[in-house]
Amino acid sequence: MKTLLLKTLPLLLICTSSKAYDPTSVNNAIEMDNVSTIASLVESGQISINEKIPAPGYGKGAPLITLAARSASLKVLTYLINHKADLNAKTPVNETALMLASFFKDEDGSYEPGYKQHEKAVQLLVQAGANLENDIGSYTPLSYAAYQGHIRIVKYLTSKGANIDGNAVNGENNVNTPLMMSVLTDQQEVVIHLLRLGADVKITKGTESAITFAKKYNRTKMLNYLTCAERLNPGQKFSEVCE
Repeated sequence: MKTLLLKTLPLLLICTSSKAYDPTSVNNAIEMDNVSTIASLVESGQISINEKIPAPGYGKGAPLITLAARSASLKVLTYLINHKADLNAKTPVNETALMLASFFKDEDGSYEPGYKQHEKAVQLLVQAGANLENDIGSYTPLSYAAYQGHIRIVKYLTSKGANIDGNAVNGENNVNTPLMMSVLTDQQEVVIHLLRLGADVKITKGTESAITFAKKYNRTKMLNYLTCAERLNPGQKFSEVCE
């Protein structure tokens, strides 16, 4: 029965009147990585390549590319990229496709292969030219990856030039930096990686910093690393002094 429904779904959607698509069916097609359904809708003019589709968590609608990235639906994502979808289109809460691909896990939730599909989604977006950053005062893809402890994605984004301090300006930020995010969720491997790259321990969000979070949540080992990094003199490397 499921196979029959999947085979007939594209035809049912195409037969609807212009712009009368069913958002639930579109969301299901994206989650199942049913690229033929999405291609049929786009090519018949029922939705645009940058259509905003009502989706769980995004009542006002989210761009197709963000929903494909969130689900790591690689066939749909590749189709959208190849057809010039806006790589940096945002959800109503200012999230990009790269942010969502960096944040979510594959369905089984494990590390291996739990992030494999989402890692591929991240790579597809970056290779296509997606912005590694976000608006000033907003979280970045690196912030999202750091929060979740997606160390391979963190390493990939930083290797491609992602700002290790997020959108901080003059030592301050309106949201948590990637370092703060990784301290909050006890992601020690991410913390060490960012400190090795020179993440600024002194950046504050209001009265809070990575160090205040480490103290607040009793991250004793992290606190040692952070305070050591804070004391480094110009030219000294975290890996040589603090590890």
